[in-house]
Amino acid sequence: MKFIPHQSLNEKYLQKAHSAFIDQKYNLALKLYDKLLDFDKLNESALFHKAKVLTHLEKFDEARTILENQVKRLPSIEAYSIIANIQQSTLKHDDAINTFKKLIKERPEDPEYWLKLGMNQSQSYKDYKDAKFSIDKSFSLVKKNKKNDVKFLTEIADTYRLAGFFYKASEVYEFISKKTKTVEPVYYIYWGLCLKYSGKNKESRQVLTTALQYCIDISKNASSIESHTIQILAAWIYHILGNKRKAGELYSIISDNISPKDLYTDGPDTYLPSSYNRILKMREIVKGRDVAVMLYGPSIKEFKKNIEEFNKFNLCYASLNKFNELENNILPEGKNIDILTVTNPSDLNYRWEAYKQFLKSKNKNFLISSQYSFLGLNSKYGLMESIVKEFDEKLLFINSNLFVPSIATPLHFLPGNTLSVLLPVICLAAPKRIFIFGADGGNSGFEKKDESSKELYFFGGVTGQSDCNDTKNEANRRLINDAKFFDDITKFQMMAVSKLFGLSVPEVYNCCPHSSYESFTKITCEDALNILKEE
Repeated sequence: MKFIPHQSLNEKYLQKAHSAFIDQKYNLALKLYDKLLDFDKLNESALFHKAKVLTHLEKFDEARTILENQVKRLPSIEAYSIIANIQQSTLKHDDAINTFKKLIKERPEDPEYWLKLGMNQSQSYKDYKDAKFSIDKSFSLVKKNKKNDVKFLTEIADTYRLAGFFYKASEVYEFISKKTKTVEPVYYIYWGLCLKYSGKNKESRQVLTTALQYCIDISKNASSIESHTIQILAAWIYHILGNKRKAGELYSIISDNISPKDLYTDGPDTYLPSSYNRILKMREIVKGRDVAVMLYGPSIKEFKKNIEEFNKFNLCYASLNKFNELENNILPEGKNIDILTVTNPSDLNYRWEAYKQFLKSKNKNFLISSQYSFLGLNSKYGLMESIVKEFDEKLLFINSNLFVPSIATPLHFLPGNTLSVLLPVICLAAPKRIFIFGADGGNSGFEKKDESSKELYFFGGVTGQSDCNDTKNEANRRLINDAKFFDDITKFQMMAVSKLFGLSVPEVYNCCPHSSYESFTKITCEDALNILKEE
């Protein structure tokens, strides 16, 4: 017979668990909540707080399951808020949209719920047309508040920007500038970029020049640490304004007095231990070869047409995300992807079996990912720690959510698309040259053909099948917008890592003449073969 404690004993367990939770002793709190739930399975307080503990332990799927069951019995704003945030962080945008709509029904004047609804709608292919209305609603609600939370306003501006509503993002950045009456270089840079993408080049240069002058002025009295950050921001602004020489000079000043081995490659907790040695392992795989970056735009078919010729060369193959489609349909027989990058937890979940087989392979290959991606991995595949331990020799973690490469953050990159991370990381592997195939960037080159004949990827559409025209157009719009930001960060980040690690920036060829990407020399596949034959 199972012992059932008195109610007062339940309360004691609950208080002890709550105390452990407040003290951030999450593992202890989890044990105490579980002990109580062993004999009181529907203790709602214990269930709710156990779910909160699980989110702190980054066991998001378990937390979501508990809360989704609980709200059926006991609906609450806080529980739905946590569910929605988990759905958003694991990129389940359509589910998050439904949950945020429930929250807005209860609190229609909450700007945060409207903003998060807009964020998820902008990433959905079902509700993307409603995104601007939701973000507009959030901005209008915030403007009613005389205090104006600058951090939240910046989130609104960033959401407009990431959704491709550049003119609206510019309005919010300008609103922040007028309210604060200060120059904050980071959001001034994004403001300048949004003006540029809106076709307002003169206004863009004025904003960027203001930010640059501010960096120059404050650097005179800044501490050494502050000066380092200011120089990096100034270098990025120079690069955007077209002064690549000055940008390079500033990075040379930053990196000249430090050896690559002394960079803080083990500093940030988002990196794996011994990251510099991991980079050396990646170099052993590349071995100074030409790297072929394989993407999945329709133009990759031109590579396949010339596959016998390309197979004559000892190429190192690199790719990202949907790499197994390329291995199965495009690469020469007997060839596999050598360097793989994934920075998206949703894709890691969707294709985990393919990634697992990649890592288990006896081939000398390497996976570049991030702590963020692995934390979003479904718990049924195992904990991040155990997966990292099993495949430790084949992994390098970068951080693509915060800043550009620096002495303190040498493996940090701006949050662009995955290709904008892959290329600078490949620079660390010291390749001879880089050839990119299938980088259409939303510009399929079939403008004169019937709409129904256009393709998003060589294997179909967003879902891997044929999409309706609205979905195709929206997907292409997003890819074209991604290409704009890519062009303003990728060559800069390649230069940055090369300066920091004492390497040369390799020549890069984009083997798609109609590509939306403008950073690199565009050539045909035939041109690429001629370049390879010249050696």
